[in-house]
Amino acid sequence: MILLSKNTKLSNEKIRQKAVGFFKEKYGLSTESAGDCCIDFIGGGGHVHLNIFNGEDGIKVEIEAKEWEEQAKKFLSLL
Repeated sequence: MILLSKNTKLSNEKIRQKAVGFFKEKYGLSTESAGDCCIDFIGGGGHVHLNIFNGEDGIKVEIEAKEWEEQAKKFLSLL
């Protein structure tokens, strides 16, 4: 399991759109739950939990991933 974070200037909505495109459409994970501040994906024996926080330095994206560690790193590199 891995826990990663990154600050970005993208909006919450844009981050969520990118996450769905990346984890659901590209890798076939199912959306378990979604909200304004978070989205959870499951599949392949693991999960990806994405949290979005408004902070002083813009938006902070935090990802916890199990069995999808490399994909989580790749997603953050795209933000």
